[in-house]
Amino acid sequence: MYSHSVAELSASLADQLQILYDADEAGRISRYALEDLFGSLPDTAVLNASQQPIWHSAVVQLLQGVPLQQVTGVGWFYGKKFKVNRHVLIPRPETEELVEKASAYIKKTTVEGRVVDVGTGSGCIAVMLQLITGRPVAGVDISAAALKVAHENAAAHGAHVQLCLGDMRNDSLWSALAPVAHIVSNPPYIDVAEAPQLDVHVRAHEPAVALFTPTGTSAMYYY
Repeated sequence: MYSHSVAELSASLADQLQILYDADEAGRISRYALEDLFGSLPDTAVLNASQQPIWHSAVVQLLQGVPLQQVTGVGWFYGKKFKVNRHVLIPRPETEELVEKASAYIKKTTVEGRVVDVGTGSGCIAVMLQLITGRPVAGVDISAAALKVAHENAAAHGAHVQLCLGDMRNDSLWSALAPVAHIVSNPPYIDVAEAPQLDVHVRAHEPAVALFTPTGTSAMYYY
């Protein structure tokens, strides 16, 4: 299917992606797509027979606006590789600051009890908090599909995270988790009325339940 080198495939995809992204971002996406799918390959390498259909599928999806992380199934967070799919938010670099500040605070305190990550999604926050602090951590989510991803990520990184299916508004959930020492969360904080203003790559491909507060509530509802 492809006789072009890795460098040529990357350049071709970058050119095509400029209908969706600026040149710099298109270039980054094309490079990371190859690396996340196939590892580090020399620029002169040619994809083998088993790799070529995977690349073709990836190119089609990327040109349809599917986010890179969902195409490759890989999201990088705190320098570690996390599994992602359409059921969880893609880890953002900004969330690393939340983990950094929360872990520093948690390590300074002596309060007994669990650290609870509400709306854990891929589990990236819960996993990193457990690895950094060594404290007991629980990850809560309303989505069973998201918790399946979080379980795989916790296992992959050797993090001891208790994962719970539940709604943060349900008192019985908190009774089951007690004692709770700290709550960390990056909850939905977008009014659903603002959905049309979001980047289409986010609006069309990331889970609405993780983005928007319930209809009729404010963006501060979960806070």
